[in-house]
Amino acid sequence: MLSLLVFAFQAPAAPEPFVERLAYSQEAGTAVTSFHFSSDGTRLAVFFHDGEKTQIILDGEAVDKGHDYFAGPVFSADSKHVGWAHGDRKGKKEKWQVLLNDKKVGSYDWAGLMTISDNGTLGYWSGKGVKLSKEGWYTGGKYTLMVGKKKSGETRQSPATPPLLSDQGKLIGYTALDQGYLIFLGKEEIGPFMWVSGLTATPDGKAVAWTATSMPDGSDGMGFGGMAPGGSGMPKFRGEAYLDGKIVSGEEDESCASPTLSADGRKLAYIIQRNDEVSVSVSGQTWKVRAGSASSPVISPDGKKVAVVLDHGTASTTLGMPDLNTRWLDGMDEAAMDESGTWVLRKPDGECFLYIDGQKALGPFKRAVLPVWSPDSEQVALRVQTDDGWIVVVGKTESPTYTSVGTPVFSSDGSKIAFGAQDGQEVWWKVMELPKKE
Repeated sequence: MLSLLVFAFQAPAAPEPFVERLAYSQEAGTAVTSFHFSSDGTRLAVFFHDGEKTQIILDGEAVDKGHDYFAGPVFSADSKHVGWAHGDRKGKKEKWQVLLNDKKVGSYDWAGLMTISDNGTLGYWSGKGVKLSKEGWYTGGKYTLMVGKKKSGETRQSPATPPLLSDQGKLIGYTALDQGYLIFLGKEEIGPFMWVSGLTATPDGKAVAWTATSMPDGSDGMGFGGMAPGGSGMPKFRGEAYLDGKIVSGEEDESCASPTLSADGRKLAYIIQRNDEVSVSVSGQTWKVRAGSASSPVISPDGKKVAVVLDHGTASTTLGMPDLNTRWLDGMDEAAMDESGTWVLRKPDGECFLYIDGQKALGPFKRAVLPVWSPDSEQVALRVQTDDGWIVVVGKTESPTYTSVGTPVFSSDGSKIAFGAQDGQEVWWKVMELPKKE
């Protein structure tokens, strides 16, 4: 009898990763704001707005209702753990709660910039005495970095990125803004830099790389020494790429961004800018192709190839600052001003191509987002935005068009690809068969 009772209360079996299913359907009158599948598609978090507040539905259950703000969610690689935070506005103040697996782990005046390791360790920034200014950003107070239950860092200015954790939940490093951008690796403080545009490491944390922009000569921290960005006194910046603390970039690089390391730490790829054009540098060798903007580079699982989306129609720098922007082609939506002066979501307007090892492999597209490699390093998937919506493209194979799509994942043998897709009020886990290899 006991065994029967235990069986009766077991959780439902997780769905199969490569079986298509309707994962969620939202009732009429409210709109799905965003959806987030775990990497294998077995779990789903949906955010929707009911006209007043935002709610989160996790695996089909309403687990967190009626809040003003959310951060996350972040799923562990095995899909067993999920973390997020919610915030509520109380007059001029905010109150935030951080949750791991739907259990509260901390209360703060602000929380965000979250990540989670393969073993389910949650890392995030928390704020005490932090307030939202009338200009729209947070000021005052102090920020504490939490890794699990441990306080692992602190700054009185804005944290710049989520903490970087190893696959086993050990803190590798983080960046923060404090009279310039600083990098913290263990007890070592590196900087200040004018800009830090990427911090990455191998899964075990043994190799660390970052890209940054050095402080210009004559500057006084973030004040430029009285030199206004974009003005006639604007200094010339120098982009730098570092591997294990040593500069590996060229002196002619105006800006460097979005570093990525192979799993064994032997190959480093990053985006560079020279003469207002971008390209890709791989282990000290720069591709001959030049473009206006780029996605982050992605190294194949076997460590031998590099894929990137290059846009030959649009530039990447903004506001005269040394910010080499890969965000648009990494999938982050941006605002743009239309002819009437109204801020609207930017529409795809470029001429994007997939490049592999410096050679055109696919395109053109108006917008293509961050390549995804198959496990055998032979195929690449792209999310592509069209005038009508989003599709997933693998070689000559294209999916139907959806309202939006999530990051695709290949089956282990490369015969299928699966991805989340919003189709109006419905959220699907879609599976697409791929042609057999010849």
